[in-house]
Amino acid sequence: MTSYSSSQYTSPGKACLGSLESGFVYEAIAVFRGPDGIYAAPVGVWIEEGSFRARIYPGSRLAEYFTREHTVCICFTLDPTLFYKSLILHRIDAEPGLCSQAYCPANCSLAVECSIDDRPRPPCTAVEPVTVRLTPLCCRHGSRCTGYSRVLGCSIELLIAVSRITYFARIRACSEAAKWCTLGRVALNCIKHTDRRGTIARVAEEVLRRAVDLAEASSCPCRD
Repeated sequence: MTSYSSSQYTSPGKACLGSLESGFVYEAIAVFRGPDGIYAAPVGVWIEEGSFRARIYPGSRLAEYFTREHTVCICFTLDPTLFYKSLILHRIDAEPGLCSQAYCPANCSLAVECSIDDRPRPPCTAVEPVTVRLTPLCCRHGSRCTGYSRVLGCSIELLIAVSRITYFARIRACSEAAKWCTLGRVALNCIKHTDRRGTIARVAEEVLRRAVDLAEASSCPCRD
């Protein structure tokens, strides 16, 4: 495994954002070095005014770390095992950062060390999610500098749902068509929440509408 320190290093931090598009929410992993060692958890981040933004929920362990710590490593990866480990175990292997006190995994496609700004003030009891600003300090590029956007995953789910709606409506399997209509609406809602530009959401809404119209024309109830 390539060590974190031997990978390609970039500074200043804003140069690290060049491989990511603004307007989309990316699935990433927040990695902290706290009193109990390494803590990792999935987090959605997007770019706004040259910094990352992350929305966190009060009362969660992730909110506690964002409130208490001063730096975090944001790891972008296409490796699903890292997401599983950070979600279930909250532990992944990490090494000392290059320009801060953050710890970063060695096998991220892009690891960005950030300072935590606009943090929620303890005891963080608000009901609504809180948006935190993360200022990039420096980053390390892996062999594939890319991130996984949530809108891409949601779009794939929508395309699968539309294909199933179309198929089951044509063979009059209406109960199956109705099930996939529900899943299609869930996927569309996900797209609307993660496509901050709105361009993909508009196309996705039209694609689902046509599939629903086909189901209704085939006497398969598919609307809310």
